[in-house]
Amino acid sequence: VTGLFACALSSVCSAELQIISMEGESIGENMTLDGFSAPSLNKYGEIAFGANLEEADTGDSSRFESVLLHNSTGLHLLAATDQNAPKPGNDGVFEFFDAPQISELGIAMYRAKPRGSSWAVNERGIWISWVVNDPAGSYSQTDILGRVWDRAIIDFEGNESEEGGKYGLLSN
Repeated sequence: VTGLFACALSSVCSAELQIISMEGESIGENMTLDGFSAPSLNKYGEIAFGANLEEADTGDSSRFESVLLHNSTGLHLLAATDQNAPKPGNDGVFEFFDAPQISELGIAMYRAKPRGSSWAVNERGIWISWVVNDPAGSYSQTDILGRVWDRAIIDFEGNESEEGGKYGLLSN
């Protein structure tokens, strides 16, 4: 059995091991987890990671790449292949993801490649996703930070630029 574990240090420097997710675990909507990417952990114990999802009980072994976040409210699916890839026009879907990183604010950042009518063949972007904790229940939000060929708003010296070039390559 494969799983994702986290070890948190307490104030007396003893470690407590916690199971974050296990292969075969259900994440709702008839989906189970199958395989994990390298996790990213922030100082608050929030973890962002990639995983494969598998449709359960459909007689079909459809697999989807996904980005997940574990925080104090549980495990949350942030994005998955064939889901909407937010940008102006919203006409594309995610095709694949690189392993996400998590900020101290609990925001997962990841590079992804979408496909759709207005996306170039090799166009990639950087997305951010986070969990909104609402009294009615937690839900995820996703937005795009930038994509290849977008106007760069920062110049090479790190200053805001009205005449910045275009992003040519985005990395993790």
